Amino acid sequence: FYQQSLYKQGWALFKQNLNEESLPVFARLLDVKLRDPAAARGFRQPDALPRADREIVEDTLRVMSVVFSMADGTEPLNRFMDSVGKPPYSALLYSRLGDLYVDKQRYQDGATTYRAFGAREPNSEFSPGLSTRAIEAYRKGGFAQLVLEGKREYVENYNLGSSFWQGRDRAGYPEVVAGIKLHLTDLAAYHHAAAQKSKRADDFSQAARWYRLQLQSFPQDPEAPATRYLLGEV
Repeated sequence: FYQQSLYKQGWALFKQNLNEESLPVFARLLDVKLRDPAAARGFRQPDALPRADREIVEDTLRVMSVVFSMADGTEPLNRFMDSVGKPPYSALLYSRLGDLYVDKQRYQDGATTYRAFGAREPNSEFSPGLSTRAIEAYRKGGFAQLVLEGKREYVENYNLGSSFWQGRDRAGYPEVVAGIKLHLTDLAAYHHAAAQKSKRADDFSQAARWYRLQLQSFPQDPEAPATRYLLGEV
């Protein structure tokens, strides 16, 4: 009965507007349901749980997201994660809170939340995926400049020479590699087009920077000759 009692206690506190008091109770429930030292990432994914357990976990993540959405910014969530020992499933909370904001069309808040996890744990295998969702949130909100900045941040954080790849094989993370290639292409094309309009040396240098990194990262790519030609042009 322990797990059910945690669930009901958390909800009872939440219904009484004792939001801060409900969070540690819900966190203990997540610990019971998700923590697993034998699992590859130290926790079980909700999708892998039996249906009843999965529903309780998803509902718990949802109500915790509602509580954190009442706060100002992501710092309360950061502090809470520190207070409970940075659990291995912490990416789920940042993900669900970001999703809640996006569902409410608070796109910048959603993107900020996704990016907050990457800022805390830049080398986590979940950080690139949340960075991608931040870019998509900016895109949904129509923030073209922020989309570009999100792509730049993604490449700077996860390019093939970054610390993210220490001890990792690129073959094991095809989505991250695909994201790097896509964003490098977009960044180079954007700055190349800007340079053609402005004729400013700085814009040409920016385009050249991304073309060079694209060639360094993917020297055997079928598009490498065309990229090298564009680099020569800028």
